[in-house]
Amino acid sequence: PNRLDTFVRGESNRMFHKWWDGRRWSRWEDLGAPRGGLRSSPGAVSWGPNRIDTFVQGQNDGMWHKWWDGRSWSQWEDLGSPRG
Repeated sequence: PNRLDTFVRGESNRMFHKWWDGRRWSRWEDLGAPRGGLRSSPGAVSWGPNRIDTFVQGQNDGMWHKWWDGRSWSQWEDLGSPRG
């Protein structure tokens, strides 16, 4: 409740995160990037309490995944490319 999370691709091709806690906005948090950096803007979904999944296209044209589990952010996970 009272939580809003936003994600952007910065000029450095890294993902940044900012959230609203019901009273004020946080500072920008640098979540890094997969090898080579981001090629696309991030997409995000929350499918349960304390869970956020983010997805980006990497410089290798693959889809990359990073998630929040309520305690910490995961490392970047390479989900591969639909091109095979």
